[in-house]
Amino acid sequence: MTNKELVLTAVVDVFNKRDLTAFDKYFTTNYIQNNPHIGDGIDAVKKFVTSLPKDFRYDLIAPMISAGRIKHFRDVFNYIPKTVVAHDLGINNVRFNKLMDNVEGFLLRDLFRLAGFMEVEPSVLMGLILEQAAADKKSKVRKPKGAR
Repeated sequence: MTNKELVLTAVVDVFNKRDLTAFDKYFTTNYIQNNPHIGDGIDAVKKFVTSLPKDFRYDLIAPMISAGRIKHFRDVFNYIPKTVVAHDLGINNVRFNKLMDNVEGFLLRDLFRLAGFMEVEPSVLMGLILEQAAADKKSKVRKPKGAR
């Protein structure tokens, strides 16, 4: 692995994947940070990385909810890709898509984390999910008993 590849791998692991174990692999304990806003040492950089927003697009969600442009949970994904949210929650993309088809299956801890990413109250996010569940229920046509 070249030095350039090593640095790129470290940046991806630390900043994109937010893998805190990567610090032990790529940084020395006496790491000196050249950014005056971040202290020296691994712990200072770990603290900085964990304080970063997951994705800037999460910042769009609260204003769009306030403006009435997001009425259902699925509308969130007009502004941020499902793959990003699934990754940030640590949920497999296939499972996440199944949860989107049946929003009642989301775990409360995931909804609380997601509300934190979006900087909205969990009750607001829950309201969007309930609206979507109600709309989905109305749109499903039930067959009468005995119909095939």
